[in-house]
This record gives sequence, C-alpha cells and structure tokens, in this order.
Amino acid sequence: MTAVHKHSRGAYGAPRIHAVLKREGAGCGRRGVARLMPAAGLQGRHRRRRHQTTIPDSQAGLT
Repeated sequence: MTAVHKHSRGAYGAPRIHAVLKREGAGCGRRGVARLMPAAGLQGRHRRRRHQTTIPDSQAGLT
C-alpha cells in the first residue's frame, strides 16, 4: 500500500490504491485500505483547486 502511494507521488487515495492492489492480485477491500491509510500516515492529494464562482457583495444588506 505504501509503495503504491509513493509511486503515485502521494496522489492516490483509497479507491485508486485499492484498484492497483486488486489488479496486482492482493486480496483486500477498499474500506480496509481506507482504514489502514491514516494509520500508515498516508493521505491522497486533491487534484484541482476549487474555483469560486460567486463573489459576495460587501454592500448587500447594509441599507
């Protein structure tokens, strides 16, 4: 699990790590991987920043 996470440069979370392990033939569940990741100090990385689509009006409601 740590090798897969390291190979992905820390980007993979539990679903992708589980998919790689399953493809390699390891018998494990996604929830088990998700439970063991924090214990191993692993955390997936967010891929994109969140874009703000609405800019609040600072003058709204002041009258």
